[in-house]
Amino acid sequence: MEYIGEEAIPEAVSVEGFKRSVHMVDCDADDDAAIALLLVAAQQVVVTATGRPFSPLKFAFYIPAGDWSRWWFPCMPVVSITSVEIEDPDAGLVALDASKYRLSRQADEPQLVLRQALPTGAETLRLVATVGHAPDVAAAAPMRHAVILLTKEWFEAGIAVEDPANPPRLSFGFRALIRQQRYRRPCEFSGG
Repeated sequence: MEYIGEEAIPEAVSVEGFKRSVHMVDCDADDDAAIALLLVAAQQVVVTATGRPFSPLKFAFYIPAGDWSRWWFPCMPVVSITSVEIEDPDAGLVALDASKYRLSRQADEPQLVLRQALPTGAETLRLVATVGHAPDVAAAAPMRHAVILLTKEWFEAGIAVEDPANPPRLSFGFRALIRQQRYRRPCEFSGG
């Protein structure tokens, strides 16, 4: 899963929203800058851990071709499929006609369903799709709480984003929120 959008990824929680949530009133510009960095890092952790982007973003997926007719996305919800292309060793990327595939169960177990077998010799599919919750949807609220909780823990512990040598332990509350929101695909491939 590779982000291929051209726009910056929107913030799930603003610095001001974070400060209101944790009742932080006395903050200087240096604290705001540190909080902004922590919010970005916490948002990345939450999106990676849950498989649920906060807003609709364009991603590319590379899928091994084979004897299957159904492939489950590793994330949700899927808003739409932009394109499906076959990587051909001789011809490069060849677009698959939209009538040959469809998106199924967008919101809960999103799947690419092929209506016919892939051509012989196909090695990989490149699928481009828009994935993520609509802005301010209620389903994303617990994930926003997880971003706030993780940012607060890191800020209070004085953890710098640039310090990968000593990653902090995640609190029970944060892990519980993530566990409740995590999307796990029931299967990767099926059919033939």
